[in-house]
Amino acid sequence: MKSGGQDSFNLIIPLFAFLLLLPASAYPAPTISVEGNSQADLGTFETRESKGTSFKITNKGNEILKIGKIQTTCKCSKLDISSKEIAPGASAVLEVETTPYTLEGKFTRSIYIETNDPANKFVQLSIVGNATTLANVEPGKLVYAGKLSPGQLWRNTFVIKGADSRKLSLGQPFVESNQPARAILKGVSDTEFQIAVEVQIGPEYDSMKTLIKVPVIQPAGWSEIEIRAAGQVVKDTEKKETDLKKK
Repeated sequence: MKSGGQDSFNLIIPLFAFLLLLPASAYPAPTISVEGNSQADLGTFETRESKGTSFKITNKGNEILKIGKIQTTCKCSKLDISSKEIAPGASAVLEVETTPYTLEGKFTRSIYIETNDPANKFVQLSIVGNATTLANVEPGKLVYAGKLSPGQLWRNTFVIKGADSRKLSLGQPFVESNQPARAILKGVSDTEFQIAVEVQIGPEYDSMKTLIKVPVIQPAGWSEIEIRAAGQVVKDTEKKETDLKKK
């Protein structure tokens, strides 16, 4: 004679096997789907312009799809989604708009979407393109001056060259610095300029931070060209300690 416990056990095994054979769609869960391409090509545009694109996100599951954080790999774009809760079979649109002057040259930037889809906790999208600039700066728009000593006069020459054949007209630069500094602009040709920068290093700060803003007169509609220089101010006591450690 079989016991009641044995009968229950015999019923559980076939039921468990049946559940394993059920398709995934039989379980209540959201399923995120990006309609079309997950990468948007913004083409070639001037860095001062704002370019936009959109992604259509559909819930192909049978539970509400919840959108969590939406983040990018840079501070170069604004993101806005039409809904953060998407019903089964419904869709939402993610709008992406680039911020002027934050992209330069050929670029690829990623967008990460957090969801409650058990199979896709994070979905990656991307935007690509080529943001052309008005002028290039040599040796660069950001220069590290290295270790500096109080009393030292740091000098550097920056060359601004037009990125194309358009005539450049620049105004005298403005200087913002935590150290006494000046910048002198000199025209070389219709498309090239030199900026001689001098910073007098003092003992008041442990760093040098200098920002040079060069107004663009022609062509019209461009913001200032910004050049930054930074360095570490090493005082005599710090130098002596470093020298002793080397010995």
